[in-house]
Amino acid sequence: MNDTDTANNSSCTTGEGVTLESVPYFNDFNSGPVWKTETTGDSYTLWELGTPSYGSTSSAYSGVKCWDINLDEPYYEFANTTLYSPYFNITTQDDTLSFWANYYIDQPDKINVQYDIDFSGNWQLLDTLSGQSNIWKEFSYAIKPLLSTGVIQFRFNFISDQSISGDGISIDDFRIHSRLNKDIHVASLLEPDSASIAYSTRDIRVRIKNEGLLPANAFNVHCNYNGVILNAVNIAAGLQPYDSIDINLGPVQIQHGEHQIVIYTDMPNEEDRNNDTLTSMVTGVISYWVPYSNAFESPNDWIVKTLGNSLTNWESGLPAFGMTSSVHSGQYCWDVNLSTPYGGFAYTSLYSPVFNFTYLSASIIDFWMNYNMEFGSDGCNMQYSTDLKNWTTLGTVNDILGVNWYNLQNLTVLDGDGWSGFSNGWQHAHYNASAFDGMNQVQFRFLFRSDALLSADGISLDDFAISGITTVEDIKQNDELYIYPVPVLDVIHIKATKQIFSVQIIDATGRVLIDKQCNSIHAEVSTISLRPGVYFVKVESETSKTIRKIIKSE
Repeated sequence: MNDTDTANNSSCTTGEGVTLESVPYFNDFNSGPVWKTETTGDSYTLWELGTPSYGSTSSAYSGVKCWDINLDEPYYEFANTTLYSPYFNITTQDDTLSFWANYYIDQPDKINVQYDIDFSGNWQLLDTLSGQSNIWKEFSYAIKPLLSTGVIQFRFNFISDQSISGDGISIDDFRIHSRLNKDIHVASLLEPDSASIAYSTRDIRVRIKNEGLLPANAFNVHCNYNGVILNAVNIAAGLQPYDSIDINLGPVQIQHGEHQIVIYTDMPNEEDRNNDTLTSMVTGVISYWVPYSNAFESPNDWIVKTLGNSLTNWESGLPAFGMTSSVHSGQYCWDVNLSTPYGGFAYTSLYSPVFNFTYLSASIIDFWMNYNMEFGSDGCNMQYSTDLKNWTTLGTVNDILGVNWYNLQNLTVLDGDGWSGFSNGWQHAHYNASAFDGMNQVQFRFLFRSDALLSADGISLDDFAISGITTVEDIKQNDELYIYPVPVLDVIHIKATKQIFSVQIIDATGRVLIDKQCNSIHAEVSTISLRPGVYFVKVESETSKTIRKIIKSE
């Protein structure tokens, strides 16, 4: 044919084959086909497959691999990156989608869990995740409300704005399955909290859910605490489908520091073992009455947690690098990297004990600090928590309640005000903390973070104190009062030069456990009912009210 225009005689189309998976489906991302990703926003923020190693998203849920936003660094501004599942052929009306997620996402940044039916390209919202999960959590959704039968695909779309970044999100153990006949699930650890008062006795309480179609009968729930197997609880009565039961596995004394709790079940003929175990971390924090002071000269009860660069940490000792090469008093202090500069992507926190302000008024917090940090990019601030879970920055730049309190507003890495740059030697900072007067549980932390670029010497902290006016006449040592033995065994003896009216024994949370009325200069109080740990003795006599700390031994 005499075609005079051959420019329009050809057409070229690029197509991509799709994977259609059958159900049940399970992927722990340690092997098998790799899912598809797409990035249309910031090119440095991506879904990556591997072992996460940054911040609070620094592990897989199972195995060694999972999907994560930026495995070894935080995400950045203007991110828009998507992880696509395969397509699934849904043939029953009883299928369930579940996956495990661990995330620390600065709001309003978010991840949208979306789905598409029959290749329509019309993505619909299933759920939105933002904020902080604190631990790996399981998310589960019934597919029946989405469609009865047909083809469905899921995707995880992560979006960030132009302001603060965070650690990101990890996704693991993606599963679509029909409900099984026998399937129980360790749903959550109810108690103790992730942060609990050290030396207090707490019950271990868990929630078990029946995900199966049949009643769950005759199964055991076990607890492993720091590698030690505790008593198991047998559930003999039938747990009906979709129902949950809360179980008390008995008491445990929370020691100072971090502890691992593993809960697992052993129902005979269980058809799905993937959801039978839950691992949680609990931190025991010392509690003190205030006033309080600490020059950090000996091993003490402050705790370090590092979520970022593992080579940058708060350390106790003698600083020996750069401008932060001294202590304020004595021989030791706390310092970010004693003998080396800090690194990029640092995220390390120094946690105080928990303080009881019940008997203090006009409270003042003061300490000494020496710092040299990259100005405007890296910094440190002080935060507080009254529930041991949620944290708030204490004070602002030019705060009328503080002296030497922050020198830079809206420091990006801190998501707020903080100290940055060079202090030119040791500075004395103090803050009017009367807002905490009367509270029985306040904890503080010093959070240090850095960005990806330049590093410097860091920051040192020394001579931390909380002072004020006590509402009892004497909360310190009283030469006219003698308490023995030390440590306490089964009986505590109290002698005074003046008549004793009452003796109370109080635990670290402020609860009065023993209240004995007296009318003598010598009192004896039985402590047989007390578990080993730290307590406070409050003695009221003719001339004073005194609080002393005691330790009950085994």
